[in-house]
Amino acid sequence: MKRILIALCCLFVGCFSTESNKNFTDAEIASTKISDAIDNCVNSSEAITIDVDNVLGNDDHIFLDDMMDTICFLPLETSEKSILGEIERLIVTDNRVFIWDYQGDILIFDINGKFVSKIMRGQGPGELIRVGDITFDDESGQLIVYDLPCYFKFFDINGRLISEKKIPLYCHEFCTCNDGYVLFQLFFTNKHLGVEARRALMITNKDMEIKMKGVSLCESDLISTRPFIWKSGNKIMVSQVANDTIFEVSYSSIIARYILKYDTHRVDISDIEIVENSDKYYRSGYSENSNTQIFTFTSFKQGQYYVIRDKRTGKSIGAKEVRSHANVVPLCFSAISVYNDYFVTDMQPRQGMHFTSNAISEADNKKLEGLTEEDNPVLVFYKYKEIK
Repeated sequence: MKRILIALCCLFVGCFSTESNKNFTDAEIASTKISDAIDNCVNSSEAITIDVDNVLGNDDHIFLDDMMDTICFLPLETSEKSILGEIERLIVTDNRVFIWDYQGDILIFDINGKFVSKIMRGQGPGELIRVGDITFDDESGQLIVYDLPCYFKFFDINGRLISEKKIPLYCHEFCTCNDGYVLFQLFFTNKHLGVEARRALMITNKDMEIKMKGVSLCESDLISTRPFIWKSGNKIMVSQVANDTIFEVSYSSIIARYILKYDTHRVDISDIEIVENSDKYYRSGYSENSNTQIFTFTSFKQGQYYVIRDKRTGKSIGAKEVRSHANVVPLCFSAISVYNDYFVTDMQPRQGMHFTSNAISEADNKKLEGLTEEDNPVLVFYKYKEIK
């Protein structure tokens, strides 16, 4: 199994290596100015260590019923044009909701959930070939789509194409950062950069000149390099699946902000045979808002484990299961986005849905009236009480 997986990874890398050399001219590669970029050494002197083994050893499950401070609902209009597939990426701004769905389209709703427009997959003007990621530039008020192969496409908040430009870099995820971008790559896809293809993380200016490079990849650990970027306000956090460090990134620095300690239960993700037959786990997810962090850990045999940490008090709770009573609060735990102080996730409505928790106002419960399983998902905005 391990040999097969590694062989597939190498084939994937090899294909991108050949493809990347075809897609970029020498002049385009030189325009990145990567040789002039700062080689960042990660600062870990102020990192906070979180003892995961100790936290997960206390309880079998977490009940959300009494943990929620506030829960709000945003039903999304359902029409023939606005039917959603599975959500790949969700961005909520002060006046728009942008959703890249599994079908490859981007749907736009206003902040009241009314459908605005759809950016379609296709070959025509203003359409998308194959979306790699999306982000929103607060400064320009534009939605930016990374469209393969290697184009940034800029749209206004109503989905009208403003401009597009070819970029000389592949990335798995990206976001805006001051006057530039943070790009995180997967599986050495930037082979055209030579030895610098080992760089997982790059910070560029708006002209795609690389200003800082850091966090090298390890070729013997291909299966653990899936990157993620989590942006909450002006804070940008990055890491990779199975990496025990969460980094904070700015235009001028990469700081190791949190280090997870779970030596007793950590599994070696590079050996797939051990992973599949072990009760141990690896970190598989992360999200945060202004007050709370959520860490997810995965064991192939035992399922998922969860740690919730309150940034205000430094206190954490954790367990193997997260539960809620169905008529008290929705099981809203796995955040897919953040808006101001709220985590955001989605919930499939059902007929007669109503919740009794004091965290949910009667006005929000009324928003659910008349909805059925055939309707679009409801966005759930939620935040936790202080953990004391």
